[in-house]
Amino acid sequence: MARRDTRGTASDVRLGALVAAHGFVPVQAVRDALDEQARDAEAPALGQILVARKLLGSEQVEELLFEQARRAGRGAGRLLGAVLLEQKAVTAAALRAALAEQARRRREGQVVALGVLLVAWGSVTEKEIARALDAQG
Repeated sequence: MARRDTRGTASDVRLGALVAAHGFVPVQAVRDALDEQARDAEAPALGQILVARKLLGSEQVEELLFEQARRAGRGAGRLLGAVLLEQKAVTAAALRAALAEQARRRREGQVVALGVLLVAWGSVTEKEIARALDAQG
């Protein structure tokens, strides 16, 4: 299986920085988790590693991911999910479910766009996706 494109990217580094900045997990523990990802192409996402090691709860990871999305949404190239939430086009619960499904499919080697999932599930309309994509910049 191909290595997931989110591993070892700025996205994971930012999540690790958020975890450490909030004081939830020691910096060395975050580094160890990132090292695990670098060694193993099948390793789960950073948040999943920290939950498995009982360093964070899954709800803490969700909140940190939303904070990461909000921070990313302040500049150009905002995340689609962040824009949809800002526009109140999708609920946080629907977005979480779609992101979890997207991650599950990635682990299985499938690539599916977030917007495609949300439209297929009836969480948003194609028009709302188009509006959000335009707003992404």
